[in-house]
Amino acid sequence: MAVLSIRPYPVALASHDHAGGNIFPLNLMGDMGNGLFVFSLVNSRNAALGVERAGRLALSSVPVKESTYAFQLGSNHFRQSIEWHRLPFETKASTIFRIRVPAFAQRVRELEVVRSQALGSHRLFVARIISDHELKACENLHFIDGIYHSWRMKGRAAELNVSLAADSLNKRGVYTSRFAAVEGEHRS
Repeated sequence: MAVLSIRPYPVALASHDHAGGNIFPLNLMGDMGNGLFVFSLVNSRNAALGVERAGRLALSSVPVKESTYAFQLGSNHFRQSIEWHRLPFETKASTIFRIRVPAFAQRVRELEVVRSQALGSHRLFVARIISDHELKACENLHFIDGIYHSWRMKGRAAELNVSLAADSLNKRGVYTSRFAAVEGEHRS
């Protein structure tokens, strides 16, 4: 966790089809090489149990302008299944497993779990990448740890305040191209 906190880390929407299915944000993840992918979920939440029982998962990118959905769907970690028709966005079927994924996803990876193990409060999953479809490149959602962000913006209080205000707007679903331009300037 300490290593993950020193860089921006990606956020995706994970969905499975066990017992009606579920979709929830996932941010503890990464490629292991050799066609393997690793991710972690909190042991005590239904999301981990659903993935364990399903044995497979579809992992969808979240374009920055759709970031509000990652925050809205966070509570699905506590649900066994969801009512897909109540989602605030369209879905489509993934290529191989036919698991529902957001229609806005620009990249969808389908994963088959090959091993899982409890490690403290989390369950670590190792999965084989079955398919990886990238429709087009776009700016995908990443989280930045608050302590790391404060450190990287040290001495630039005005820019820190702009980014914190933009973060608040993103969480409420208000994304503006003006912020994207300002954020792009800060990354260079």
